[in-house]
Amino acid sequence: MKTLNHTNLKISLLVALIVAGLSVDMSCSSTHFYEDYKKGDISLAGLFRIHEKTANDECDTTLNVQALASAEAMVYAVEQVNKDAHLLQNITLGYRIFDTCGIPSRANAIVFSFVIKNALKERIRMLNTTRDERARAFNLLWPGNQTSTEPIAAVIGPGDSASSVVVASMLQVGNLPQISPSSTSDELSQSYYKTFFRTVPPDNQQAKAISDIIEYFKWTYIAVIGSDSSYGRYGVRALENEAHKNNTYCIHSADYLPSSNYEKKIPRIVAKLKKVIVLWAGDISSIYYIFQESYKQQLFGRTWIAPDGWSDKTSLFATKYSAVIGGFIGTTFRNFNVSGFEKNLLSVNSSSRRSQVNLWRREFWKDVNNCSQCSWKGCGGKLTNINEDLVSVMRTTTWAYEIDAVQAASHAFDSIYRCPLDHSNLSQVTCLPKENNILSTNVLRALAKIQFQGLTGSISFNRNGDSLRSAAYDIVNLQFVPGSTPPLRKVGTWDRAFKERLQLKRDLIVWKNGSKVVPTSRCSDLCPPGTRQSPIVACCWECIQCPPGSVSAGYSSTNCTECAIDEKSNHDNTKYEALPLDNLTLKDGRGIALLVTAGIGVSLTLFTFGVFLKNRHTPVVKSSEPGLCYIYLFSILVAFSAAGLLTFGLTAFSACTANLLLGTIYYNICVSILFLRTTFSLAPRV
Repeated sequence: MKTLNHTNLKISLLVALIVAGLSVDMSCSSTHFYEDYKKGDISLAGLFRIHEKTANDECDTTLNVQALASAEAMVYAVEQVNKDAHLLQNITLGYRIFDTCGIPSRANAIVFSFVIKNALKERIRMLNTTRDERARAFNLLWPGNQTSTEPIAAVIGPGDSASSVVVASMLQVGNLPQISPSSTSDELSQSYYKTFFRTVPPDNQQAKAISDIIEYFKWTYIAVIGSDSSYGRYGVRALENEAHKNNTYCIHSADYLPSSNYEKKIPRIVAKLKKVIVLWAGDISSIYYIFQESYKQQLFGRTWIAPDGWSDKTSLFATKYSAVIGGFIGTTFRNFNVSGFEKNLLSVNSSSRRSQVNLWRREFWKDVNNCSQCSWKGCGGKLTNINEDLVSVMRTTTWAYEIDAVQAASHAFDSIYRCPLDHSNLSQVTCLPKENNILSTNVLRALAKIQFQGLTGSISFNRNGDSLRSAAYDIVNLQFVPGSTPPLRKVGTWDRAFKERLQLKRDLIVWKNGSKVVPTSRCSDLCPPGTRQSPIVACCWECIQCPPGSVSAGYSSTNCTECAIDEKSNHDNTKYEALPLDNLTLKDGRGIALLVTAGIGVSLTLFTFGVFLKNRHTPVVKSSEPGLCYIYLFSILVAFSAAGLLTFGLTAFSACTANLLLGTIYYNICVSILFLRTTFSLAPRV
């Protein structure tokens, strides 16, 4: 009892030290701050956008049924782990699921709450208290707490990148791992988010897929609009990097949707949109405003490219704006096989204990059976079971990534619990007694080393926390049919693992107004070889012919390259040609003339030499420095001989010999003698 009192004293001191930190501002109503939980030896936290948010960043009463289904996918994945005889043996995995309403500040407040609680629980654990004593301490701190008293070991979610950026920053304080199944922003791959992991591929992979689509259809004139968020800005940046690297298309404008005051900026953005537009946004309200303004300005002849942020938002397709976006081509996450979860979802009924106890399920069944207030159509009647129609409304392409995120955390936990038995696999993990070994540092190290086969493929994380092996997308096409809701049809795939990454069924694609003709998008035609591009404005140019002696070999060259000294350009300035050789031969009149001239020169030189030699004793010859004259006449004889040698055809021997005779002997001797003669003639006589 004395030990217990001493422990209680320590706990009271700890409570006093952090009481300010526990005053977390939960701005939403208590109804929407409901927490779904299941006790376990280890607990996962799940962050989901169960309710929508208002314009003032407050929780709305509108239920997000897709997010609710994603939360159910996490619950299903936890139950599957607990049933697995080979994973976490004799260990129960629990969960605590929170509603963020898609508000980053709310998500931050939630994780701040259990980061603080985790730190306190760890300190209480260090007091060597028993489980009952810890439970008593927790009840003192959080009266009426019914959730697990074990610390949160990892966080699953949140779903949007903006919230994940905020959450990842906070979780680094507690060194707590986060595994997101749907946050794709490249910002989260930065090295300073050291506790962030994700099972979904990052947006740099989606940018490659969209870039491949643009190149496939030979579009060269592209407009890009992004949301002013981590998802939008880093998505646009990734696409700009691909455009710069490939140099096959040009982004003529890149604009960002403001977070407020749409009325001022969006009309100007829409007014300058040309043929093909990439809309990299995920916020449905700003997307609606873009299409509303496009409809107002009657931009019905544009082709839209839809990233995963809105490519599967079926609520957009049933509106009048389908006349604007009909025929779009987009990317969605690969529709992996999740038949096990779908079967589980179909077994949910309104009379089960969980449906009676769980507040979100009660809201769901109320909405389903009161369609005058529900946020989706076609689900009327007094339903007591989830049917195929409801599943189609609730379905998202992130279910597989959700389940794999839970599996990833479970494999990390399992490897830590097996650590004392097989320490070779986790050399940096601190092996502790079974009750204490789920430390955040251990989980982070274990996550970095896991590898398993999940629903989405082989899962392993690189040093940025990304799992790239499963990077794959479905290519979808919104096919416009007048008078009906346009169906979203799969027309191809993109898979990072294949050499030919993009596979399209071109004959299945239907463009604007049911057309099968591929739309074009270019400001100026490609400049042909032999010309160069001279920019006028962004992505527009005129073609200028290359001047003689320069070449441009490819399409859309930005400059003309000068020919080498022994080359010339062809007539079209498209390639280099070697300068022609013009050799003198005995079959050529010029060669014969040169040979005759050389013969006459040799004869006259020999005659002059003979005259000098015969009269060598005369005063005239003696006064003319006969030695220099003989050498000078010899050099002239060499020059005539070399000229005659060239008339017998140009060979390696004749070229080298002529060069030696002319360049080395003749010119050197002539210049030397003339220099000496000039020097002697200018010297003063004594």
